[in-house]
Amino acid sequence: MNPISWLIGTWVGLGVVHFPGMEHSTQAAQELTIVSDGQPFLTHLSRMWEVDDKGNRVRQIATDTGIWRPLPQLQVELTIDSEDVARTWIGSVTVSGLVDAKITRAHTIMNRAELPVVQDHVVIAQDIRTYGLDPSGRLGWVHEIETAEVPLTSQASFLLMKAVNNES
Repeated sequence: MNPISWLIGTWVGLGVVHFPGMEHSTQAAQELTIVSDGQPFLTHLSRMWEVDDKGNRVRQIATDTGIWRPLPQLQVELTIDSEDVARTWIGSVTVSGLVDAKITRAHTIMNRAELPVVQDHVVIAQDIRTYGLDPSGRLGWVHEIETAEVPLTSQASFLLMKAVNNES
């Protein structure tokens, strides 16, 4: 069993983003699709939109693509390409729920490789991505960054559900 198979599917939901350059946090919608085509990795496509107070999409604010690669000893590598810059995170996978050979509860905490790094004239000291599947089938994730000027702070956090009519 692939220890990251619990990520497969199209996930949709709401969250909060506070990207560099934004004056304040913004409520956002996300569609995250993670698929397998038989290769030894999963493909990742994420799209985010700013939403109004009724949850309607106002404008697209981010798109990224990437690859989830399982590594030996329950490790995982996530490489995301956003704005023509590739970034890689490495961490461990913990599976804590299994029913009828299906993962029902799991999480991964990944740290960005090759830090510290200068990005947009800011020294990034720490960059963490956490993904988790809860027993209700929801996928939550958080992206946190620490710089020399700002302590570890969430840049994005979402709670997603599998999209209707998804057979994953």
